[in-house]
Amino acid sequence: MAPLKLYYYPPCPPCRAVLFAVENLKIEVQKILVDLSKGDQLKPEFLKINPQHCLPTIDDDGFIMWESRAILAYLVNSRAPGSSFYPLDPKKRALVDSRLSLDSSIMHALGNIIVSF
Repeated sequence: MAPLKLYYYPPCPPCRAVLFAVENLKIEVQKILVDLSKGDQLKPEFLKINPQHCLPTIDDDGFIMWESRAILAYLVNSRAPGSSFYPLDPKKRALVDSRLSLDSSIMHALGNIIVSF
């Protein structure tokens, strides 16, 4: 099996989350730098892989995904099912899911506050 390809940009927090999972799950990975400061995400070769031009993006032997939370769940489910990183127990998994969604709910709330001013 070919190593997982991870398209990433080091300062990007969602990319760091995926890197953390890759390292902790000991997944063989080929890191491919996409320099957002240089507009690499808008180059035609990257847009063929990810028309949303967002990071992180993975290529798992032709299976392409983006969105860090979905990638994190996929990596654990495909490489370490039943792992404590993403437990099978519905209540424990719900707690993990709530933590994964915390920043998006906070950003939504902040957006509503900012718009109201």
